[in-house]
Amino acid sequence: MSGAALGIDVGLTGARAALVAADGRIVARSRTLGSATEDPRGWYQQLRQAVAEVRDQAPDARTAVMTVAGAGCRPVLVDEQLQPLLPARLAAHDDRTAAQRAQLAQKLGVPAGELADHAAPTLLWWREHEPDAFRRAALAVDTTGLLVGRLTGEPTIDRITAADYLVPGGEQIVPIPEPREPDAIAGELTAQAAVELGLEPGIPVTVGTYDSYVDIDALSGRSSEGSLLLGTTMVLATETDLEPGAAGELRVVEAVRGRLLGGWTSAAGASIDWARDRFRSGDLSALAPGSGGLLALPYLAGERTPVWDAEARGAIVGLTAATSSAELERAIMDGVALSGRDIAERLREAGHDPGRWRAGGGGIHHSAWLQSASDALRAPIDAHDITGGVAAAVFGLRSLGADPAVPVVRTVEPDPARADRYDRLYQLYRRLNPQLVETMHALGRLDRGHQ
Repeated sequence: MSGAALGIDVGLTGARAALVAADGRIVARSRTLGSATEDPRGWYQQLRQAVAEVRDQAPDARTAVMTVAGAGCRPVLVDEQLQPLLPARLAAHDDRTAAQRAQLAQKLGVPAGELADHAAPTLLWWREHEPDAFRRAALAVDTTGLLVGRLTGEPTIDRITAADYLVPGGEQIVPIPEPREPDAIAGELTAQAAVELGLEPGIPVTVGTYDSYVDIDALSGRSSEGSLLLGTTMVLATETDLEPGAAGELRVVEAVRGRLLGGWTSAAGASIDWARDRFRSGDLSALAPGSGGLLALPYLAGERTPVWDAEARGAIVGLTAATSSAELERAIMDGVALSGRDIAERLREAGHDPGRWRAGGGGIHHSAWLQSASDALRAPIDAHDITGGVAAAVFGLRSLGADPAVPVVRTVEPDPARADRYDRLYQLYRRLNPQLVETMHALGRLDRGHQ
């Protein structure tokens, strides 16, 4: 094929774009722009800025296909003209109590563990608290579908995202577009969108899907390898032939190609950024795992896999008068690494034991985090630079039949001594949440003013 693919990633830290040639060569890429906004109309403005920066770097490059990957599950109500009606929020950010969530899950016929990644809680909240906007809603879409609809004029949702909007055996809360394959062509870039983006009209635009699935698709390799995403959230997954649904504390999900067994955390890179912003200790690589005798639970936004607890709260155990800020920051990073180890252990218990991991996400540029992940997993990690829209561009190329290379930019091997320390820390880590869960929930009720 001639021309390059334009990939756009609209995540929790803003929009990024990349232009990738058919052989996998990165022609241009934009920087991260701002932070995510709850106003869906702002997402398209961020997309325009990201595309403009890429276009300025490669003004003569021809775009053969476009793909958008968005953070989710993030429901958006739109009217007949596909205009957003309300601010959007991540479905995982749900302020219901554990008892209320369990009751809702039973009513909807959705496993309680999967409710955090389902659109129903948000849609039902809108129906109760925003009745005027809810009545005006023609459709519910997600980040990707909203933006693809803006580019093509066609309401769009992919089958992976659609599964998070369907209620088994119950009512359809809000209509959704007819689900399509993520790598199908949703339509062509409209004349208006082409003018706004400075591109040629008629460029095919893929249906797309959640950014994590697009990233994992770009990382897909040998079945003996696992996929590891080091981002705001963290994902560990392997290929499987198990049926979709809950698999112990893990999940089996339909991916772009085949099925995945694995787990999604709630706040990995977000926890590391939180600790860096508060403690500002610099390079942590000189500190060993568990320095200062500290152990942390990085549940700063509740937690998904493997505890599935929206009311989980973070904790640092082992503080003394001698504890330093660097040790505190290290403890949070260790907690993130151990949360990945926790998912990997559940994969091993399910009969899946990757001997090697293919990693992507912004965390591959964080040397201490990448090394900690390798040490905690006791496995080598091959880092692939698929950030900034690159994975979405690779996805678009594959939708046209191309097979772009996704080169390894760095390989990290586990340090035996540090891996041994993580082995010892993990035994304590796995017991810590069960020991603290009742206290966490009580503190949450106190914070909300409950008796």
